[in-house]
Amino acid sequence: MFYGKYRHAYGGRRHRSASYTPAQHHASLFVFVLFLLVYGNLFRVTGQLFPAASIAPTAYAANTPAKPLSQSPVTPQTLSTATAAGEANTPAAATTIEVPRSCTSSGYTLPSALSLTAAAPGLTTVIDTPTHYEVYGSSLPALRTAIVNCPARRAAGSYHALTAYQLNWAYTPVATSGVCRLDNVRIGLRVNQFLPVFSPGSTTPTSVASTWDAYSRALKTHEDGHTALDVEYATKLTTALQNVGEMNCATLTRQTQSIIDSHVAMLNTANELYDSQTNHGATQGAVL
Repeated sequence: MFYGKYRHAYGGRRHRSASYTPAQHHASLFVFVLFLLVYGNLFRVTGQLFPAASIAPTAYAANTPAKPLSQSPVTPQTLSTATAAGEANTPAAATTIEVPRSCTSSGYTLPSALSLTAAAPGLTTVIDTPTHYEVYGSSLPALRTAIVNCPARRAAGSYHALTAYQLNWAYTPVATSGVCRLDNVRIGLRVNQFLPVFSPGSTTPTSVASTWDAYSRALKTHEDGHTALDVEYATKLTTALQNVGEMNCATLTRQTQSIIDSHVAMLNTANELYDSQTNHGATQGAVL
């Protein structure tokens, strides 16, 4: 199982009733008997009616801000032992059962826009240290289930990992003799990642630890590919705005916005194509 995903953000400043008749009753009975006959033959041929469902998340992540989620310690459950007949009704002894943890995480939030007020002209890039959610398990199926069921991961999106960017810009229009140009072009790019982490214990099988290690490294490689695309297209946007020449002021405003919109669209398309070509990291080894 695998899956990595990117996310982006950018900005510049009935029911109806029916009667029931005896004829319908006989027709329904006939359909029911026919269903039993078909079901019986189907089961004898296939051995099962429904295939096992995959636990892998497959839907694209919705492009909405992730809600921070704090994981609180698991509250132990208590089970009371039953009192045998004829015995005194004394308080029952309590048995404490620890509920297994699927994951822990301090939560994840999308990257915020950089302040460009005092930024130098050109591109300012900040790549945040990745945020992690820790999963627990002693086997690969347990680890896969922990990833799928982790509340923090589910709040962030549908995939095992996430790379998100925030892109913003600022510039000063300068008018001279009826024409305008852009001055002091500043672009801000902030990128962060949300990744799973697992710490093998002394009883963790070597095969599980080594498989996780390979999966984790490949998943990080995939997400770093998204980061590289974010930087590449932010750089292209910076160059494009810096090279806008003098023109009518109204035209300059429209041209500037067109350049910004087209580069953001190209970046999003590049990230989607990258996911499609790598099957969200599977072809790079991000398979668990």
